[in-house]
Amino acid sequence: MNENELIIHIGTSKTGTTSLQQFLYVNKNNLLNQGYIYPDFLEKVPCNYYNANKYAFINGFGLYYASYDRSPYGKEIFASIMSNVQDCLRENNVILSCECFWDLDVEDFIRRVRKYCKNIRVIVYLRRQDEFLEAYWSECVRYEFTREDRTLEEYVEASEENGIARYIDKLIALNDIVRNKLTVRLYDKNELRGGDIILDFLYCLGLDEDEINWENVDRANSQLPPSV
Repeated sequence: MNENELIIHIGTSKTGTTSLQQFLYVNKNNLLNQGYIYPDFLEKVPCNYYNANKYAFINGFGLYYASYDRSPYGKEIFASIMSNVQDCLRENNVILSCECFWDLDVEDFIRRVRKYCKNIRVIVYLRRQDEFLEAYWSECVRYEFTREDRTLEEYVEASEENGIARYIDKLIALNDIVRNKLTVRLYDKNELRGGDIILDFLYCLGLDEDEINWENVDRANSQLPPSV
């Protein structure tokens, strides 16, 4: 019998991640019927994080990895979450999703996860670099806790040094770690199945969209406008 897969969805900034996570949460039972479990880990996520964005951190995984080396309980929670994942994998495939994954040292993150699970498939959605940088900068400017006071031009110039938009380096490293089980999708209306992040993700997993409950799912935010 084939070993069940751990699917890690890496939603980079402004690629419909929250809409996809909302969909996964609403359809947990339908997904389970098709052999995929979307664990919520809610009991392990502090309420303030959950309330900050009801769906984006329903998988609180990235939050704890982000503080793995800084938090006195980070390692313990990381191990607890991975133990939960291992339990789920005994009978089903598992989906994890978080915007945090790309912003972390994603190669180190996947290596740590591989200590608990060897059969990993990574699905990453990327915007064109110029669109990504503009969207990411706009997001940082909006929120006080990110404290971004540079102009867009200054931010883009700095990105050339920190490599945030140098996708190829991360993708090559990721592909090597997961042994060619990397799927890269361009967040573009003409590239996504049906111009929709949700339909495209289901397609990547080989799941039947007719078995899905589309009620209470915000399709407006999952479908890209013609200009994107």
